[in-house]
Amino acid sequence: MSNVLTRSVFKESLRAELNRHLTLSHPIFARLLPQGQSDPHLLRRVTLQGYQLTKHFLTYIEHLFVRCPLAQFKPALSSNAYEEWNGRLSKTGNHVTLMESFIRALGIATKNGTRRSRCPPLRR
Repeated sequence: MSNVLTRSVFKESLRAELNRHLTLSHPIFARLLPQGQSDPHLLRRVTLQGYQLTKHFLTYIEHLFVRCPLAQFKPALSSNAYEEWNGRLSKTGNHVTLMESFIRALGIATKNGTRRSRCPPLRR
């Protein structure tokens, strides 16, 4: 008996798993945004780590696009790169610029504050 899932079962299973781990449902947000109490220091640290990922994400998507051997995935990668660059699909703006604005709103000076060292998993 094989444990191989059909394509549709796998797709639904993957979707259910992704929905269980949406960004805002991550346990860290219960500490960042508890009702009536927040941890500004933790919020700043998480934001700065997120910025380290955000500022390189467009380049990462571009590299995936160029190296992607399967043509059917290129439109999604292209759309993602377009959104990262200008935010028009979400009607916002460039994601790095948005993140920098959020960092300034937290009272972190962007010139020095965003240069902080990255957490160990991001130091590769």
